[in-house]
Amino acid sequence: MTNLRGQVARFVKPAVCALLVAGVAACGSQRPATRSTVGAGGGTGPAASAGAAAIPMSGPVTVALMVPTGSSDAERNAIGEGLVNAAQMAKADLSGTPIDLRIYETGGDAARARAAAERAVSEGAKIIVGPLFGASAQAVGPVAQRAGLKVLTFSTNPAAAGGNVFLLGQTAETEADRMLSYVSSTGRRTVSVFSPDTPTGQAAASAVRAAAGRHNLQLVQSSSYPRSFRGIQDQAQVFANGVTAEALVLPDGGQGLASLAAFLAFYGVNPQETKFTGLGQWNSASTAREASLKGGWFVAPDPDLFNTFATRYQSLYGAPPSPVTSLAYDGIAAVGALIRDARAAQDPDAFSAERITDPNGFIGVTGVFRLRSDGMIDRALAVMEVDDNGFRVIDPAPRGFGAYGS
Repeated sequence: MTNLRGQVARFVKPAVCALLVAGVAACGSQRPATRSTVGAGGGTGPAASAGAAAIPMSGPVTVALMVPTGSSDAERNAIGEGLVNAAQMAKADLSGTPIDLRIYETGGDAARARAAAERAVSEGAKIIVGPLFGASAQAVGPVAQRAGLKVLTFSTNPAAAGGNVFLLGQTAETEADRMLSYVSSTGRRTVSVFSPDTPTGQAAASAVRAAAGRHNLQLVQSSSYPRSFRGIQDQAQVFANGVTAEALVLPDGGQGLASLAAFLAFYGVNPQETKFTGLGQWNSASTAREASLKGGWFVAPDPDLFNTFATRYQSLYGAPPSPVTSLAYDGIAAVGALIRDARAAQDPDAFSAERITDPNGFIGVTGVFRLRSDGMIDRALAVMEVDDNGFRVIDPAPRGFGAYGS
């Protein structure tokens, strides 16, 4: 942990910062000038506007954590338990910032999530962290809005973002922007996208098209395929006949991605001439096993930081964490940092939009991230290459948002 602490200290920005593994207080003496809490009429402005979300200036702050446990779905229960574990880790690391963390089970169901939000509000929650699924976040948002509370959801669904709801999940927009920025930096000027005909695939394709325009890349081909073995095979043959781009984005993962890459290569797409690239779904052991994907590029959180988190998590709970569990750590750590800085400023409005959307962002267990006024998230990602030994970093994740713009 000593090396990680030193690493963190070198890239901390002078703004609101989350605590990173083992309770590193990132901001320290670099905290910016405190904001005035005195309104024009001489009263305390934030206290008046914070309403039910106003935090006490001492003692624990009630935080609601919504997780998809409590259903008959074993996978959802396992994910939910992991989120709770990571949140408890973050809570333990918030030295000097006590949180009354209350767990609300949603079972991954929107109606149950809405009811849980109503209960959380009645029990004095000042902010909601979670739920996981976009439909649940959309159900929770209005309940929290009426109570004047913010929601930091684990969802990646842009439809859930906006107003009082902020995404913690890694989005296709962030992934596509990072990937195509790197593609452009290598001198390539044309790109294609071939995506599964699913809601997730459609969102990824849309993100790729938008990112291509931002990074001066010509999108020469955009198509989709049914996510079935026969559908992939048939459409790969059709798509391969028209490939002319210097880079091809394949926003799929698992066996679907492996089959797609193999069929594209079989039907004549040469990965040496058309660079295969991907988004976050590539970050799986199955990617490294497919020969056609060797030399391909994809984006992922800083692997060293996540591995540090994963090692500590496993030592505590006896099993490795899934990638989504890191979002619970990030969410609770960000909440703790917001409370700490608000109390330093004697400002009860810890979760104001201004504080949550500070452009310098937070430090999480997979790197820096910031929440935007539209409810979306920017995450600093690394560019990885598939090689004979698995994956290697070819362009490290930025350590702050200066490299990403503002």
